[in-house]
Amino acid sequence: MEHTLAKLVNKEAVLLYSTGFQVNLGVISAMVGKGEYILGDKSNHASIVEGCLLSPGKFLRFSHKDMAALESRLQTIDPAAGKLIVVDGVFSMEGDIIQLPELCRIAGQYGAAVFVDDAHSIGVLGKNGAARPAILD
Repeated sequence: MEHTLAKLVNKEAVLLYSTGFQVNLGVISAMVGKGEYILGDKSNHASIVEGCLLSPGKFLRFSHKDMAALESRLQTIDPAAGKLIVVDGVFSMEGDIIQLPELCRIAGQYGAAVFVDDAHSIGVLGKNGAARPAILD
């Protein structure tokens, strides 16, 4: 199953967890250390929020899909600090799609990494339902 999914999203490999909730708890909390920052959309899924809260880093939220608010938050952070922007690809309650190209442009400008939870995008968006990865390739 992992091999088939990796082919779908045009990646070398993927790792499957039993639930998306476990992914966000384990991966997000492990990616950001003390003295680093997580920036999350206010409409992120509860599993994303829980993963952010488990991290030893500082968790900052920005208004839903508001790239100016995200940029404003990034401007307040020491440029040398680690930064992770965490968003849903498709927000589960609204059905909104994140403006990924703009978000990635802003992230690059401020030296931030990007984490996109595409649980609600796989099978729905992109060529053959491959979600977002083609936008970033």
